[in-house]
Amino acid sequence: MLDIPGARFRTTDLSRPFELERQFDLVLCLEVAEHLPQESAATPVGSLVQFSPIVLLSAEISFQDGTHHVNEQWPAYWTTLFVDEGYISLDSLREAFWDNQRVSRWYAQNTLIFVKADQLDRYPALGQLRDYSDPSPFSLAHPGKYMETVWGERFWQSMAEFRAVAPNEAPFVLLDDGEFYAKLDKESGSIPFLEKDGEYWGRLPDGASALSEMEGLRRERARCVVILWPAFWWLEEYPELNEYLSGFSCLLRNERIIVFSL
Repeated sequence: MLDIPGARFRTTDLSRPFELERQFDLVLCLEVAEHLPQESAATPVGSLVQFSPIVLLSAEISFQDGTHHVNEQWPAYWTTLFVDEGYISLDSLREAFWDNQRVSRWYAQNTLIFVKADQLDRYPALGQLRDYSDPSPFSLAHPGKYMETVWGERFWQSMAEFRAVAPNEAPFVLLDDGEFYAKLDKESGSIPFLEKDGEYWGRLPDGASALSEMEGLRRERARCVVILWPAFWWLEEYPELNEYLSGFSCLLRNERIIVFSL
């Protein structure tokens, strides 16, 4: 799956010092440092600063519990290691990325810039980003991780409640605003709404379209409709759909899930 020429790619043990015998304008180290043992944490930092006066680092914060995350640390930890190498931290990208849905949560949460202090004058644009009143980056946790954990628990609880009232009802239409469909096995019988070629296809322009699509799925194969809390707004936004579903038996309704039998 390598997207660059093989000659441009090198594998190495990052827990050991390594050399490249050249300099770069910028070095990126993205979501790697947390995978290295704590006793080796200073080693990759010492290697990276050999290659460039500017290092962009993204490393997972504490308590994120990723695969083989053996050294999750708050930003101040990495800042201390770079300060020992004569670098300063610039914390400007996190604010710029924080609410950008195109940026993955871990990059928005973890990305810092480190610049060699005695060369900062070479980069006036970066120099303007320096906050002299706060030399150490704040410890911040992105709400995306919180929502991923909490919503995940609510989702599986909701699906268990659905199966308790309709254990054998499949296939079923799932209204979840595209949040959870991918978590379900294909064998679950779930049909995303709006659906195209078995995939979630987004929202509909009006209630008449929503009603037509739902009726088509009922006639074709769907036996239940499961509406999860992120999609409750559909029933208000599309009154025609709400009126249509209200004509069927409601098997379950609480603050997380609504289930109609078709």
